[in-house]
Amino acid sequence: PLPVSAHSYAPHHLSFPIPFCFSFLFPPPPLSFFFFFNDTATTEIYTLSPTRRSSDLVVRKGSGIKNPEDLVGKKVGVGNAGSGAFANCELFFNHLGIWDRVERNAMGYNDAAAAFGNKQLDAFWLFTAFPSGAVIMAAQTNDIGLIDLGAWARNSAFFEKYPYFTKLSVPAGTYRGVDYEAPSFQDSTLWVASSETPADLVYDLLSLIYTDEGLKHMVGQKKTFKAMSIDKGVYGIVTPLHPGAERFWKEKGVLK
Repeated sequence: PLPVSAHSYAPHHLSFPIPFCFSFLFPPPPLSFFFFFNDTATTEIYTLSPTRRSSDLVVRKGSGIKNPEDLVGKKVGVGNAGSGAFANCELFFNHLGIWDRVERNAMGYNDAAAAFGNKQLDAFWLFTAFPSGAVIMAAQTNDIGLIDLGAWARNSAFFEKYPYFTKLSVPAGTYRGVDYEAPSFQDSTLWVASSETPADLVYDLLSLIYTDEGLKHMVGQKKTFKAMSIDKGVYGIVTPLHPGAERFWKEKGVLK
């Protein structure tokens, strides 16, 4: 295994390593990189998937729920316990002071959409790529709306306190009946390496991924990778770049 690691959401969420394997199969030869969720002494290489993992809060039209504070006393799906969606919901709701004031239901997206359709939930939270199949399912059985989370994040100084979240909007028309843009926020999936990783290795890995062939392959593995691009390569990174990454991005004109 190469000495690389990654975290897929806010680094403070986890304080112990949780390994998982992610493979990039470029023939020849196949490369397998082992990533770890870890907030210990590592430095960022680059943003692997900066994108389209938006926070969404789905409600029924006409429910009277127009902002997060209206969720107080309501039944809300908050994602599976232990998931990134749950962690980010807890973080944001705690920031707004409502986490302990809503009736939380820990469940996955599809289960939440089904419960929402059966009127067992008043709202449900997602932190995923859009369009989401769960939201599409909810919109088939209900007239839905998306809450403007971006305004609440901005006005509550959420972005200042947690700078690894960045602004994003779900475009109008993404879901049936939602004919307006819904401001939100996103996190980034980051590929990280220790300071002991050779700069040339980091540079070569980035050079391998950020080619037409490499990016095409990434999209084939996961559709959300379609937002990977040279111009967005360092978007959302708030920690130091590895020297090999700094060299790569400067050569690409992304860094001065």
